[in-house]
Amino acid sequence: MRTTSHLLCTAAFGLLLVDLGSAQVAYQDAQGREWRQVKGTTSVTWNALAAVCPTDGTTPCTADLGGLALQGWVWATREQVTELFAEFVPEILSQPSVGGPVYTLPGLWFTDVFQPTFEFYTTFGGSKSLSGWTSTFADGLGSVASVAGAYQPNNGSFSVAGLADPASASAYRGVWLVRETAFQNLGFGLAGSNGAALLKGSGPLTAGSQVTFTLQVGAPNALAVLALGTSASYLPLLGGTLVPTPEYLLPPVLLSSFGAASLSVPWPAAVPPGTTFFLQAWYADSGAPLGFAASNGLGITQP
Repeated sequence: MRTTSHLLCTAAFGLLLVDLGSAQVAYQDAQGREWRQVKGTTSVTWNALAAVCPTDGTTPCTADLGGLALQGWVWATREQVTELFAEFVPEILSQPSVGGPVYTLPGLWFTDVFQPTFEFYTTFGGSKSLSGWTSTFADGLGSVASVAGAYQPNNGSFSVAGLADPASASAYRGVWLVRETAFQNLGFGLAGSNGAALLKGSGPLTAGSQVTFTLQVGAPNALAVLALGTSASYLPLLGGTLVPTPEYLLPPVLLSSFGAASLSVPWPAAVPPGTTFFLQAWYADSGAPLGFAASNGLGITQP
């Protein structure tokens, strides 16, 4: 039995249901990338950003900008922001702007996940919005992507079509920043009554730091079991695919009425760089082909 697996398992048996967040990280997308809050990055120009952040959507910023910490973050391209928006409104993939009353709830939901850079409220309603520079440069202008949500009257919008003077700055316009993580979505989810559940992970993977696993869109009030191993087997199981070689089965976790849960565990020390763990959640679901559904497999590689 491998020492690193034993250490992780020992820590994982102390799993607690928690609701954790990060001061900077707003959202982790389906590809495992972390997106930074746009609020708090405002009042900078596209030109100033381009002086310290590569525009390729891959290379991290090389320096901070005044009091704005940028190192370790990648300035997202318009295409990457489009992929982010598509997790909330898939039709943005085929048209650069969508809007209208039908987008009220997606717009309000997005501006709950990402803090707005502008908001105002009246006795009967309110409006929230955010916008940010992308690293794309077109026709001599900097690319701007924005989201808005309003109620009374109801309206919402998503757009990646904005353009602005690259030398201009606004207190209501920030920066879209993203970074890769050590967590990889391996696929092979088995759909149940709510579709295939999404298993994600976040955390720095340093000794003693908190690593959080979140499960979304599982079966309401179901008991989920997390299979953990240091290798992947991809074995057929109950009409789906068991991704990890199940060296350990962690204690069952009760999902919420929305089919969600968060699990936090301290990361063990002395995990050799390059070590990979594989996880997957399984749970009873009457909507699945054989009565059991599964999340995607999740790979975790120690930096």
